[in-house]
Amino acid sequence: MNDFERKFEEEFNKQKQEIQKPNIVVVGGTGVGKSSLINRIFGKDVALTGDGKPITKGINKFEHKDIPAVFLDTEGYEIAADGSPDHTNFETKIIPVIEKMNSGTLKDHVHLVWYCISISNHRVTEYDKLNIQYFVKHNMNTAVVFTQCDNDKELPNGSGKDASAFKAVIAKTIPNLIYFETCATKKDMYLDLESLIKWSSDSLPNDQLRQSFIAAQRMSIKGKKTEAYKIAAVFASTTGLSAGLNPFPVSDSLLLVPQQIAMCVKITNIFWQNTGLSDKIVDLLKAQIVSLAGKQIATSLLKLIPGFGQIINGAVAAGITGGLGTVLIEGNAKAFEKFLDTGKTPDWASIFSSKIFISSVKEAIKNKSWESGE
Repeated sequence: MNDFERKFEEEFNKQKQEIQKPNIVVVGGTGVGKSSLINRIFGKDVALTGDGKPITKGINKFEHKDIPAVFLDTEGYEIAADGSPDHTNFETKIIPVIEKMNSGTLKDHVHLVWYCISISNHRVTEYDKLNIQYFVKHNMNTAVVFTQCDNDKELPNGSGKDASAFKAVIAKTIPNLIYFETCATKKDMYLDLESLIKWSSDSLPNDQLRQSFIAAQRMSIKGKKTEAYKIAAVFASTTGLSAGLNPFPVSDSLLLVPQQIAMCVKITNIFWQNTGLSDKIVDLLKAQIVSLAGKQIATSLLKLIPGFGQIINGAVAAGITGGLGTVLIEGNAKAFEKFLDTGKTPDWASIFSSKIFISSVKEAIKNKSWESGE
């Protein structure tokens, strides 16, 4: 048991060291609702207010120790003395920083651009279009995010009246853009927030950045489950392939445990990394899960898998790992939803009791739930 717990600790620390944080550039003038948008998706501790690190005039960098993402708050424009938009700061200060980032390694690049335009302002400026065109022209993943859409009149097709007009204005200059209508101040109004999270996740260039983004956001449990099922499917495939090439007896089933531990930690981080509780959750989880891993799971499934016998082959290894992943995902999702509602940490002993755990793994194996994500 002590050896398992040590491996849990090692894997947790290893994954923490390997985190890659997506860089999200959030563009928009004062008052468009950037802070509210970030807070709604990632949590109140990320507010773009006061504690950012100034990079240059008009661009601040925000990070939080528990949130695997970097936010760059970029002012869309300033107002010149004659009342017109002043291009100077964006062109002389902000663009050079962005170009320097994109000239570095992938971890330093601008990974996402959220260009925020407030519906409440009732206009899209020429300068907005110039800025958006710059990001698109330089091949950055750019979405136009309409904010404060609770102030927009809804059309029969479900879109907002002003948002539709804004899209038409922008499309004349920049075709094929992606748009999202959002409201960050009303908790019962989601609009396109889930879609923005999915687009952002899908637009990131590798698995590490995508997993960090999904771990960073706190709003979409569906997004967390989707990403976690991808992780379970990969580990099921990997252990299945390994055991398929070199089958081994049930007595050696602990050979699967290192990969299962790695999967457990990845899934746990997807749900809990942005809560400040990930260390504590891993401690709680390992105490409950480690005692159920490896040989106990394998020997409990002897009658379930046809032809199991006393040998763990590819199908059996994939089934055990995928089943374990499925139960972890569903248990974590249930616990995380309760945490968001109540602020209470989960009672793993009740969620993953031995009897419930084994029967749930059996059911997951029977349905191959990790393959369908259900």
